[in-house]
Amino acid sequence: MDKFTCILPCINPFFTRQALRSILSQTYEPIKVIVSDNSSAGDVVNDPEMERIVSSANNVTIFHSFSWAGGDRKRHMLGLLAQVDTRYWRMLYEDDLLSPLSTQYLVKFSEKHKLAACCHGRYSFDHQSLVFQTPAALDLLPSNEAVLQFEKIAELLFLHCFNFFGEPPFSIYRSDTLPLLRNTSSLSGYSFRYLGDIIGPLLISQHFGSFGFLSARLGYFRRHPAQDSGLSSPVRLSGLVEWELISRYLNGICNFPFNLVQRNKERLKQIYGKGEKQFPFLMERYRRVVVSDKAYVLNDEFLTFFQHCRSMQGLTT
Repeated sequence: MDKFTCILPCINPFFTRQALRSILSQTYEPIKVIVSDNSSAGDVVNDPEMERIVSSANNVTIFHSFSWAGGDRKRHMLGLLAQVDTRYWRMLYEDDLLSPLSTQYLVKFSEKHKLAACCHGRYSFDHQSLVFQTPAALDLLPSNEAVLQFEKIAELLFLHCFNFFGEPPFSIYRSDTLPLLRNTSSLSGYSFRYLGDIIGPLLISQHFGSFGFLSARLGYFRRHPAQDSGLSSPVRLSGLVEWELISRYLNGICNFPFNLVQRNKERLKQIYGKGEKQFPFLMERYRRVVVSDKAYVLNDEFLTFFQHCRSMQGLTT
């Protein structure tokens, strides 16, 4: 088999030990593991149990780099990607876990359909490692496998809150995706503040034509008490995702399907309850507030405007 790279950025030794063991238990071999300790004091590098795990494996490189926590995350991420020299690679977050078959199944799926990237389903579990739910949106896809184009992925992400599609911990990528993901100028067009992990599937599916999905739940996503996601989350209820999509479409940043944009506009009308006459005013005001030459992200000025819109409807922010 081709050698496979797994990147593991981490801060917490307790979570990292579990994540690293799940990587080393993969049935797909050989795997090259890069552990980046991003804690301020090298908590992972200096953890005695981590030392024992690393010393017992011959395929793990671990180093301490505070640049992630220090603020320059984009440069640090590009540095990690520069170390990938294998046909396939993936990135696991320290608080998530993989089943032993995860990499093997994804590589086989990718080879079968000649995919540049693909992902699989996952369970959710809490900070005490107790499984408590599976995403209901899985029912929107075929029971086994699917090869999805950009338009379908955009629909799943923005209309059905399928925001866990293509999550990095449960995806693999071919090495020819690296130039695309390293190109920070191409990433800027998909810079979503509230759904950050969707950048990969959108960018890759538009560039390579598709992104694969296996419905098998071969991973475990750890949801912490402070996390709130899904259709009932404040971000979804307030329409922030719809604002981001429409703003990028109107300013020519992303080529989202026209019908998807229209359906998001309809959803915003329902959220704000302003009707057809008031909506153009809101849209124009939003464009003046958000769009600048520096960044296409929601800024504090817009959030103030958003709170004003909500308060006019008697809604809390």
